[in-house]
Amino acid sequence: MQLQEPIATLTNVAYLAAAVALTVQDGSSALIAALTLLTIGSGAFHFFGSTKGTPAHRADEGVLYAVAGVLVYLAWASNLWVLIAAMLVVGVLILILDKVNVVLPVGVAALFILVGLVTNGGWQAALMPLALAVPAFLARFLSDRFLTDLLHGLWHVLIAATIYSVWAASTP
Repeated sequence: MQLQEPIATLTNVAYLAAAVALTVQDGSSALIAALTLLTIGSGAFHFFGSTKGTPAHRADEGVLYAVAGVLVYLAWASNLWVLIAAMLVVGVLILILDKVNVVLPVGVAALFILVGLVTNGGWQAALMPLALAVPAFLARFLSDRFLTDLLHGLWHVLIAATIYSVWAASTP
């Protein structure tokens, strides 16, 4: 079997690198498991050619939701009620809009994360994650528009750095 999207497949190592860095700094973080699963899920999805509706596609999106949930929880200083509220907002939007791709739930989670970082650590806590997230989402948007493996690979690297920076900003 041939590697379908080489750059997008191989750049999933960025998630694993973030997981390794977290392991060295905080071996108990739930984010380690989520990032490791994201490496596998996203890697499999791109290895087989990004075919939507496949088990690899469902695994990729499912793990993205898990990572987003862990980040919301961390950004709000481990406040379980805020995580539940974020999940309810996403659930209601999915019910109202009927058919939703991964962008809406991840976007809602990103908003909850940003507000959580600002609420718990001030704007300074949110600056680095925001500085990384903006070009990451731009790369993702452009990779979807132009279907380029290189831009999608850039998304992987930048979003892995964003995830790590959210953890760093939310860790005392």
